[in-house]
Amino acid sequence: MNTNEFAQTLLTWIKTLLLWIGIPHPILNKLDEIIFLVFIIIIAFAIGTAMHYITLYFTRRILKYKQIGILSSLIEYNALRKISAIIPPLIIASLLPFAFDYHSTWFIVSEITWIYFFIALLFSVNAILNSVGDVLMSKEQLQNKPMKGFIQIFQVIFSCIAIIIIISILINKSPLNLITGLGAFAAV
Repeated sequence: MNTNEFAQTLLTWIKTLLLWIGIPHPILNKLDEIIFLVFIIIIAFAIGTAMHYITLYFTRRILKYKQIGILSSLIEYNALRKISAIIPPLIIASLLPFAFDYHSTWFIVSEITWIYFFIALLFSVNAILNSVGDVLMSKEQLQNKPMKGFIQIFQVIFSCIAIIIIISILINKSPLNLITGLGAFAAV
């Protein structure tokens, strides 16, 4: 079953249930959209939570038998939870167009979803970079190298890119236009 079939089946099921309860047709069209949105959000966060617990379980099982520095560091920085936080907005964004057309007032949830995605991505990338930095700094050959500085540079660059993308979503402009405007402002 692909995404379109799943969304249409879920929407049909919701409409049938609402008609069976006795909801009048004028209210039905608004109410089924809200219920569909709630179902999408519940399903998305349930899958994200399940993925977190599955990856955490298998990571701990691997660490029980063999110590792998990067996996220990990922658990220490809670990176697995932050990575699994990326899953819900992707699911919501993929199912949302089937519930609402682009002119619907509820389609603003799409913008909020993408903002949430980039914030979750920012936190997960920072956690992964911190984990990689800890592993690299524990190696003897790299202890006298400025690894923490390199990691922080990557974190700042990625944070700036994510902030630019979030602002471009909020003002509904292309990120390239925003970067061009910032470049012109810096030149002045």
